[in-house]
Amino acid sequence: MPHAAELMNNALRMQAQWKADRANAADQWDSDQQTRMGMAGQNYRGLKGFEGQFSQTNNPRDYWRAAAAMSGEKGIAWEGVSAKDAQRIYGLIPAGSRWVGGDGNTYVKPQQNG
Repeated sequence: MPHAAELMNNALRMQAQWKADRANAADQWDSDQQTRMGMAGQNYRGLKGFEGQFSQTNNPRDYWRAAAAMSGEKGIAWEGVSAKDAQRIYGLIPAGSRWVGGDGNTYVKPQQNG
Protein backbone atom coordinates (compact mmCIF):
# COMPACT_ATOMS: atom_id res chain seq x y z
CA MET A 1 0.00 0.00 0.00
CA PRO A 2 1.80 3.14 -1.19
CA HIS A 3 0.26 5.47 1.41
CA ALA A 4 0.41 3.14 4.44
CA ALA A 5 2.44 5.41 6.74
CA GLU A 6 0.38 8.45 5.78
CA LEU A 7 -2.84 6.48 6.34
CA MET A 8 -1.70 5.35 9.79
CA ASN A 9 -0.82 8.92 10.73
CA ASN A 10 -4.13 10.29 9.47
CA ALA A 11 -6.06 7.43 11.13
CA LEU A 12 -4.53 8.37 14.49
CA ARG A 13 -5.29 12.02 13.84
CA MET A 14 -8.93 11.27 13.03
CA GLN A 15 -9.25 8.87 15.98
CA ALA A 16 -8.11 11.69 18.26
CA GLN A 17 -10.69 13.98 16.58
CA TRP A 18 -13.44 11.39 17.19
CA LYS A 19 -12.46 11.19 20.85
CA ALA A 20 -12.46 14.98 21.19
CA ASP A 21 -15.84 15.21 19.40
CA ARG A 22 -17.23 12.51 21.70
CA ALA A 23 -15.98 14.24 24.85
CA ASN A 24 -17.40 17.60 23.75
CA ALA A 25 -20.73 16.01 22.85
CA ALA A 26 -20.88 14.18 26.19
CA ASP A 27 -20.24 17.44 28.06
CA GLN A 28 -23.01 19.15 26.09
CA TRP A 29 -25.38 16.21 26.64
CA ASP A 30 -24.77 16.31 30.40
CA SER A 31 -25.19 20.08 30.50
CA ASP A 32 -28.50 19.76 28.65
CA GLN A 33 -29.60 17.05 31.10
CA GLN A 34 -28.82 19.31 34.06
CA THR A 35 -30.72 22.19 32.48
CA ARG A 36 -33.82 20.04 31.92
CA MET A 37 -33.90 18.24 35.26
CA GLY A 38 -36.61 19.17 37.71
CA MET A 39 -36.13 20.72 41.14
CA ALA A 40 -35.44 17.31 42.71
CA GLY A 41 -33.51 16.02 39.69
CA GLN A 42 -36.33 13.69 38.65
CA ASN A 43 -35.74 14.13 34.89
CA TYR A 44 -31.94 13.74 35.04
CA ARG A 45 -30.80 10.71 33.01
CA GLY A 46 -27.05 11.29 33.03
CA LEU A 47 -25.47 9.89 29.86
CA LYS A 48 -28.23 7.34 29.29
CA GLY A 49 -28.97 7.34 25.56
CA PHE A 50 -25.90 9.40 24.70
CA GLU A 51 -23.87 6.65 22.99
CA GLY A 52 -26.73 5.68 20.69
CA GLN A 53 -27.39 9.23 19.60
CA PHE A 54 -23.71 10.12 19.21
CA SER A 55 -22.97 7.05 17.08
CA GLN A 56 -25.77 7.97 14.66
CA THR A 57 -24.07 11.23 13.71
CA ASN A 58 -20.43 10.42 14.52
CA ASN A 59 -19.73 6.96 13.15
CA PRO A 60 -16.05 6.00 13.67
CA ARG A 61 -16.06 4.54 10.15
CA ASP A 62 -16.67 8.05 8.76
CA TYR A 63 -13.57 9.30 10.57
CA TRP A 64 -11.62 6.34 9.10
CA ARG A 65 -12.89 7.20 5.63
CA ALA A 66 -11.85 10.84 6.12
CA ALA A 67 -8.37 9.61 7.08
CA ALA A 68 -8.28 7.48 3.93
CA ALA A 69 -9.33 10.43 1.75
CA MET A 70 -6.56 12.55 3.29
CA SER A 71 -4.11 9.73 2.53
CA GLY A 72 -4.97 9.34 -1.14
CA GLU A 73 -6.82 6.04 -0.61
CA LYS A 74 -9.84 6.74 -2.80
CA GLY A 75 -11.24 3.21 -2.66
CA ILE A 76 -11.28 3.05 1.13
CA ALA A 77 -12.66 6.56 1.43
CA TRP A 78 -15.47 6.65 -1.08
CA GLU A 79 -16.40 3.15 -2.29
CA GLY A 80 -20.08 2.45 -1.63
CA VAL A 81 -20.67 5.84 0.03
CA SER A 82 -23.94 7.70 -0.56
CA ALA A 83 -23.94 11.42 -1.35
CA LYS A 84 -25.22 12.16 2.17
CA ASP A 85 -22.45 10.05 3.74
CA ALA A 86 -19.85 11.67 1.49
CA GLN A 87 -20.91 15.11 2.71
CA ARG A 88 -20.60 13.98 6.34
CA ILE A 89 -17.13 12.51 5.67
CA TYR A 90 -16.03 15.68 3.89
CA GLY A 91 -17.18 17.66 6.93
CA LEU A 92 -14.74 15.71 9.11
CA ILE A 93 -11.69 16.55 7.00
CA PRO A 94 -9.78 19.32 8.79
CA ALA A 95 -9.57 22.72 7.09
CA GLY A 96 -6.42 23.14 5.04
CA SER A 97 -6.00 19.38 4.51
CA ARG A 98 -5.34 17.77 1.15
CA TRP A 99 -7.72 14.96 0.24
CA VAL A 100 -8.62 12.77 -2.72
CA GLY A 101 -12.21 12.75 -3.92
CA GLY A 102 -14.15 9.88 -5.39
CA ASP A 103 -13.22 11.22 -8.82
CA GLY A 104 -9.53 10.67 -8.06
CA ASN A 105 -8.70 14.39 -8.04
CA THR A 106 -6.79 15.97 -5.18
CA TYR A 107 -8.37 18.92 -3.38
CA VAL A 108 -7.51 21.18 -0.49
CA LYS A 109 -10.26 21.87 2.00
CA PRO A 110 -10.60 25.66 2.41
CA GLN A 111 -9.52 27.31 5.63
CA GLN A 112 -12.40 28.38 7.83
CA ASN A 113 -12.92 32.10 8.30
CA GLY A 114 -13.37 33.47 11.76
